[in-house]
Amino acid sequence: MALDPKIASIKASGTYRFEFDKSQVVGVPANQTRLIVGFSKKGPFNTPVFVPDSAFFRQIFGDIDRNLEKKDSFFHRSCLAALERGPILALNLLSLDSDDEVDYLKFATAATPEAQSNLASSGEYARFYNQDKFWYPDTDAFLNNVVPAVNRNTLSSTTTNDLLDFTNLGKNPISVIVKKAAAANVTGFNVTVEEWYGSANVPGYLDKNSLISDFMIDVFVIEGNFGGDFASAQPYERFSADPRSDCR
Repeated sequence: MALDPKIASIKASGTYRFEFDKSQVVGVPANQTRLIVGFSKKGPFNTPVFVPDSAFFRQIFGDIDRNLEKKDSFFHRSCLAALERGPILALNLLSLDSDDEVDYLKFATAATPEAQSNLASSGEYARFYNQDKFWYPDTDAFLNNVVPAVNRNTLSSTTTNDLLDFTNLGKNPISVIVKKAAAANVTGFNVTVEEWYGSANVPGYLDKNSLISDFMIDVFVIEGNFGGDFASAQPYERFSADPRSDCR
């Protein structure tokens, strides 16, 4: 390891005092922002993220990853060092292929066994993102991935009548609960389909006397895995120790 010239000049043992002046900091022009490219297991990928300070960087990408540094990847350390001089753009690159998939869930309008058996599916992970330039989750890309090609214009499936599709692109598990909307949440929609669209514009698949509020739902997204293991004869057995499990 190379020693500081002042330390290397010492010829004999003794007590020495050195002063190192670091008061001068090179300023980064306000109209220039540095781009740091690397890899992180956490945070957005294939899109630049403006990082104003180290606290924000750790919140988004995590702290220094020793395992990655053993593989000669010093993205976190480089970004934190650059942030000492000012804001940066951090670009986390990730290579994906067709074998990288993510699960998505279909909520069907039918209650037949055929419909229920198709509720859980998987799709190519990269196709949930708009990839024209930098990557970002995109609604159209999502629908093109989960809806059969023959029905993309109607956004419905001939096999499961699925009207809602959910996917989790993050690493933390979530649970999704969907139920008919509570009456207090749809008071402004207690009008008939005919009143809502007009008598000449009622869609052919709707009854003109139905209430718009009948088609409203409440969606709850909860952090954590609160689903059952449906491959088991007792899918919710793992919740049997819950102190509220016997409540009726």
